[in-house]
Amino acid sequence: MSFEYIGSAAAAAKQLMPWGGGLLVVGIGFLIYSQVKDKALAYTLVSFALMACGGYMLYQSRILTAVDGEWRITADAQTINWQSPDESVDSSFNISLTDIDYIDRAGDAHASANRADYRIIGKDGSVRLLSHISGIDMFAFISFLESNGLEVKETGKYRKSVETKNR
Repeated sequence: MSFEYIGSAAAAAKQLMPWGGGLLVVGIGFLIYSQVKDKALAYTLVSFALMACGGYMLYQSRILTAVDGEWRITADAQTINWQSPDESVDSSFNISLTDIDYIDRAGDAHASANRADYRIIGKDGSVRLLSHISGIDMFAFISFLESNGLEVKETGKYRKSVETKNR
């Protein structure tokens, strides 16, 4: 049994563009609001953070639009081969399942399994983020890895859950 996913860079770019544009517009609007209403510095910083996130998403979208390629993600009982169309957007890797210590699931307690962030933690201590930008069905991919003996843990190292934040 194996897992295979092929995702177009152009399709990923089309998904990023409205989100990036939206964050940029909201950030600009929030900045204008904070200046007109003479709000605290925190409002201005939030504005810049929103604009930076939106700008970065638009930048990634532009790179992916120019790339003529696709993600090729395959896995079987021995290896994971994650090939990205552009290394500046998502890193490619090839790893043996025997070299993986566990998969770390990081997300808020109420986040869906498909939107949680997952990282491959290697036995050598290496950490590889499994990027959602590819458009992969992360739930299906993680389920496949679990069915091949990999353990999924929520260590809290990468993002704290809602319950942990409120303590």
